[in-house]
Amino acid sequence: MLPSFISLLQEAGHKAEYLTSTGVEMSRIVVETLKSEWAFKQKKKLAADRVPFDSERALAALPTIEPDGEYVIGWHFAPSTSVMTSEMFHEISFADAAFMKVGLY
Repeated sequence: MLPSFISLLQEAGHKAEYLTSTGVEMSRIVVETLKSEWAFKQKKKLAADRVPFDSERALAALPTIEPDGEYVIGWHFAPSTSVMTSEMFHEISFADAAFMKVGLY
């Protein structure tokens, strides 16, 4: 759905594109995010109650990330009114934390 939405925005004169990542890179991003969240939760516990991060266990609770898949990691959008009224337009970036697989949505 996102590629179709981006195409419609471009046809309407807006500046839009989406950014993708490979499954291998997406797995790395997800593991680092989960590891960071785990470390934050562990700080609230007593030292004796803390347990090490287990990436396999953490990933098992999530949908499978295919190594050869293509995943959307963000998108850029600028309305046509901004493009028309600006001499030196700087891209506006918006990152979405929802990891969407291209073609499924």
